Amino acid sequence: MEGNALSAWLVPTHVVYQHVMVYLSVRERWENVALVCRAWRLLALASVKVKQHLDLSWCRGNHELQLAITTLLTMIPNNALATAILPKNFNHVQLQSISLYGPRVTPAVLLQLVSGISPMQLKRIDLESKWLEADGFAAIAKCQGLEFLCLNCIKLTDNDLIGIAMACTNLKSLNIAGCSRVGDDGILGLARYCLQLEELDISMCIRVTDASLIVLAHSISNLVRLSVEKCLKITEASLSHVASQQQQLKELSVANCPKVRDIFLAAFRMDSQLKTLVLNGCASVTDMQLGMSSLGCLSAYFKFHGQNLLDLDLTGLTNLTSDTFKMISLCLNLQSLNLSMCRNLNNEDIATITTGCTALQKVSFQGCVLLNDAALHSLAGSCNNLRDVSLVFCYNITDVGFCALIHGCPKLTHLNVKACNLLTELSFVALAQRKGVNFIKLVIGACARLIETASYAHIIKQAVYTILTMRATSLPMKLSQKSLDTLHEHHNEDIPPIKSAPMLSGLDNNRGFRRTSYLETNCLHKSCDITTGHKQLNQYILYDVIGKGAYGKVRKAFWPEKNKYYAHAKKPILRGPRALAIKDDGLEKIRREFAIWKKLQHPNIVCLKEVIDAPESNKIYMISELIEGRPLLDGESKCTPLNEDTAKHCFCQLIEGLDFLHFHKIIHRDIKPTNLLFSSEGIVKITDFGQSQVIQDEDDYFRQTVGTGPFLAPEMLTGGAYKGLPIDLWAAGVTLFLFIYGHLPFQAATLPELYEKIK
Repeated sequence: MEGNALSAWLVPTHVVYQHVMVYLSVRERWENVALVCRAWRLLALASVKVKQHLDLSWCRGNHELQLAITTLLTMIPNNALATAILPKNFNHVQLQSISLYGPRVTPAVLLQLVSGISPMQLKRIDLESKWLEADGFAAIAKCQGLEFLCLNCIKLTDNDLIGIAMACTNLKSLNIAGCSRVGDDGILGLARYCLQLEELDISMCIRVTDASLIVLAHSISNLVRLSVEKCLKITEASLSHVASQQQQLKELSVANCPKVRDIFLAAFRMDSQLKTLVLNGCASVTDMQLGMSSLGCLSAYFKFHGQNLLDLDLTGLTNLTSDTFKMISLCLNLQSLNLSMCRNLNNEDIATITTGCTALQKVSFQGCVLLNDAALHSLAGSCNNLRDVSLVFCYNITDVGFCALIHGCPKLTHLNVKACNLLTELSFVALAQRKGVNFIKLVIGACARLIETASYAHIIKQAVYTILTMRATSLPMKLSQKSLDTLHEHHNEDIPPIKSAPMLSGLDNNRGFRRTSYLETNCLHKSCDITTGHKQLNQYILYDVIGKGAYGKVRKAFWPEKNKYYAHAKKPILRGPRALAIKDDGLEKIRREFAIWKKLQHPNIVCLKEVIDAPESNKIYMISELIEGRPLLDGESKCTPLNEDTAKHCFCQLIEGLDFLHFHKIIHRDIKPTNLLFSSEGIVKITDFGQSQVIQDEDDYFRQTVGTGPFLAPEMLTGGAYKGLPIDLWAAGVTLFLFIYGHLPFQAATLPELYEKIK
């Protein structure tokens, strides 16, 4: 410490204060710089007091946040040393903006913060907490000078929001996305007291209805941005009032509002300034015609207001036709266009769109299966400023169109060609040799078998490494080491490169694949925190049981370093002589299941993160994606039927997941509601791959009967051979029947009777 202190005095204090501290986080200043010497400790404390924005979301320990607030508000002694090295008014806290996160954000901590500064001083608060309740929101209401407030707090109620609105009348921006307890009363409170509101995000506030949104539209006249995503009760009735009354509105998102029809677009005035329109997932948008008009409402909007649009998202609008798509060409200044899952979109539509929208910089055509090379030629010929292109599941694209896109769009920095399985090595050689700016993100996953995809990634990596080596002295590095190692991944996840995973097709002939298998940890360390009583498994802290699954009890697990929650489960296994003595191959089956599961990266499939398989342990541990939601059904064989829209929504997602599995030559063989998880975001995810099987061809036959009785297909009960893919579809059909009618289609007292009915 004495050596550090001596070295510290060699650096002038004003240099440290003015030119060093700006590069250090608050945590680094308090936990490192402050320990060097007395002078640097004063510099560290004073440098934080003058900051106008503090991000304290890193405070996750038991007392870290309280200690941070105390340190911020503690007076620095006004002695000779402080006077000599610090600027005037060094004890004045200049904080205007703060970010907080987690269970440590308590009412006491908020009151301590608010009491230590002027009520009018704080202008912005960003707070995310599942635990904060009424007392905490009352403390926030004391910050009367707030202009920007983000409260992602699930326990926020109407009364809490009204209290904040009454006190913070200067609010200009409010984000309460995910606050599902807020309803019409809370929105009416905003309409009455917060008349200066310019930005409002009430996404997933599922209790809000048209009534309060209509009042808001007539009470507040200067809304610039409005997001009502996943507000299930909102319709075009209230949005028509918003469109007609809010002349300053520039961004509007009504994504995943199932009741909204595009009629409200007709209410926009001719002087509308709307720049961003998001209709993602609005299944009721059909480009409906009004009266004697020859154009639908959406097409008419493009005709009269399209020149103002910069960002348009029509993801998942499967009812739109070519007539509507071609009208997009009238949006001459459009920069971002998302037509993912618009299954009717064809090459001619793209040709028309690109002719008019030459300023496009970002496009997404995920799942537009009718597109082929002609569409890419149109993009390359007209949209030379493209920077971000997504072609996921556009599986009719070949090397010809891909190479045309690569050479015609030299400014591309983001490209996603996942599951474009007609592409060959030629495409990736052309990609590696392209001239233009460096890529920031490139996704090429699932374009072929795993080993071939890995070879494609290797081609790109070799080229990028060469470029970085040659240009290191003259150009900034555009790709980090992490991005280089994950070029082939589906997402930017914490999973190992694909080169470490064996081909699934080789598993049957490789009984000893464990030592070189997919992501697997062979070491096991258990401990227990004596202060909290929480068990720890390697890097994961284990919390309470949150449910039961195929592997028994499921616990919530937390990885502190990454600040992420996961699901943890374990399964007893036999090893060594005992397993051989009774010919138990359970361990091999589990490993095979994990090898299949690890390959799968899809929104409708639970993601496996890690397997802990230590040789000395009699258990195998699984760490997977945490799905926080509710059971899809309230019973296994009898349940409350789902309404038609919900059943359709869930079944479509089930089919999307199955389509992905079958595309990758995997059959599940045990589809049923209990193997489906329903997240809090309304996403259905397939789990439990214990009976899954990899096939070489769609015509492969099986004889073994596996699965769950009521969901078995008739051909599985005849004793003969059956094809794999149809049995998943039959089980999905039985699942849909249960969704709609609340009971199984085939019921009997015994299994033989049940099988006879199914046959």
